[in-house]
Amino acid sequence: MKIICVICILMPSLAYFLWAYIRREDGGQARGNLLVRFYMPGIWLLVKKVRRAFHLKMKGERYEQLRRMHVGMEESELFCLYYSKMGSVMAVILTAGLIALAGSCVIGKSEDLIKSYYVKRGDVAQGDRSLSFQADNGKEEREVTVKIPERKYTREEREKAFAKVKREIKKALPGENASLDKVTKPLVLMQNVPGTAIEITWELGQEGLVGEDGSLENDGIAEPMQQEITAVLTYGEEERRMVQALTVYPREQSLSQAFWASWQKLWNELEESSRTEAYAMLPREVAGNLLTYHENQSSFFGYILAVMICLILLVPLWYQAKSREENQKRLGQLREDYPEFVEHFVLLIGAGLTVRGTWERIVRDYEKRQGTRHYVYEEMALSLREMDCGMSEARAYELFGKRTGLLSYMKFCTLIVQNLRKGSEDLLRLLDFEVADAFHQRKEDAKELGEKAGTKLLLPMAVMLALVFAMILYAAFQSM
Repeated sequence: MKIICVICILMPSLAYFLWAYIRREDGGQARGNLLVRFYMPGIWLLVKKVRRAFHLKMKGERYEQLRRMHVGMEESELFCLYYSKMGSVMAVILTAGLIALAGSCVIGKSEDLIKSYYVKRGDVAQGDRSLSFQADNGKEEREVTVKIPERKYTREEREKAFAKVKREIKKALPGENASLDKVTKPLVLMQNVPGTAIEITWELGQEGLVGEDGSLENDGIAEPMQQEITAVLTYGEEERRMVQALTVYPREQSLSQAFWASWQKLWNELEESSRTEAYAMLPREVAGNLLTYHENQSSFFGYILAVMICLILLVPLWYQAKSREENQKRLGQLREDYPEFVEHFVLLIGAGLTVRGTWERIVRDYEKRQGTRHYVYEEMALSLREMDCGMSEARAYELFGKRTGLLSYMKFCTLIVQNLRKGSEDLLRLLDFEVADAFHQRKEDAKELGEKAGTKLLLPMAVMLALVFAMILYAAFQSM
C-alpha cells in the first residue's frame, strides 16, 4: 500500500515537470545542475501563478541585491527567478526522497514469513537463522524472536556431498605437482569445500614429510619416500576416511644450486683432510669447471660517482642561490652609496659644472681610484659611454635609473631629466632636499642593520649564559 501511494505521488509530478520542461516558460533562466534545469520550468510556472493569485512582490535588501546582480531585470522576473531556483532544489530533494521511499518499500520487504505461518529455513551450509516477528493475539502485540537451524542433508544429498568433497580433494591435492607419484612442491590441503557442510581434517602420518599447511620437508632426504595421508570427512556424527598415497622426492635444484652444493661438499672433504696442516686448499675443479678465487676489495667507485653526479646536479641550484645573494648585496651597496653619490654630485653642480660635466668628472675620479668595486659608478661609466656613442643625455640618465632598480636613483634621474627638458633653475635646491632625504634614510638603514646584528648575537649570548650556569652548577656540586 505504501509503495502504491509513493508511486501515485511521484509519477504525476514527474509528468507535470516533463510537460513544463517541454514548454519552457522560464525565459531560458534555468542554469546549473541538470536536475535543476529539468525542474526549473515547472517551478517557474507555479511561482508565476502564485504571485499573480496573491499579488506578491519582492522588496527590501534582497531585491536590491538581486537587482545589482542581474542588471536590467524587472522585479517580476527577479521574483520568479529567485524562488524558482529555490523551489527547484527543493523539488530535487523531494524526488530523491520519494524514490528512496519506494526503494525501501521494495527492498525492505522480507520473504521470511510465508502465508503468515511458515518460516523459511536456511539451506545446508548457510548456518542458523534468527528472525523477529510481531505476534498479535487480538488483545496485545509482542515481538517474538525464533532461532531456526539450517536444513540437514537427506541421505541422498549426504552421499552426493561426500562424493563431491572427495572429487574436489583429489583435484586440488596435487597442487602444482603433475601427480601424487612425484611430489616435489607443496600440496593443497583443503579444509572445506564451498557449498557443502562437510568438515575436512587431515592425518599426515609420522614421517613428517608434509606439514599442516601442505608444505614439504624434503630437504633432508636423498631418495624418494612413500607416505600416506588421510582426509577425514565429517558431517555430524558420520565420518568418512579418504587415504591418499604419495611419493615425496628430494627438493629439485637448479644447475647453479647443484654446482655450489657439489663445491660445498668438496670443500668439506678437503678441509677435513687437511686439519693437521697449516693451510687449507680451496676446491680447484668442480664438475669439470676450473675455479679461481680473489679477495674482496673495498671499492669506492660507486660512491665517488654518486657524489659527483649529486654535486653536478647541485651546481645550478648553488649558482642560482649565489646570484640571488650577489644581487641582494648589489642592491645593498647601491642603497649605501646613494647619499655619498648625491652629495658629490651636488658639490660639483654647485661648483659650476654642467650635469654632463659633473657626471664625467665623477666617472673619471672613480676610474683613477683603485679599490672596491662600486656598482653605482660602474653604471655611471656605462651611461657616459652611451652618451659618447650618440645617445641623448636624457635617455642615458633614464636608462641609468632603470638599471639600478631603486626608487631613489629613479627619482634623482627624473630631477635631472626635467632640468634638461624644462630648464628648471631650482635644480640645486631640489638636489639639496634630496641629499637631506638620502642621509635621513641612511640613518634609518643603519638602525635596521644594528637591530639585525643584535638579533644575530642573541644565540651566542644564550650559549655563553648556558656555559656560565653550567660552570657555576659544577662548582657548587664539587663543593658539596
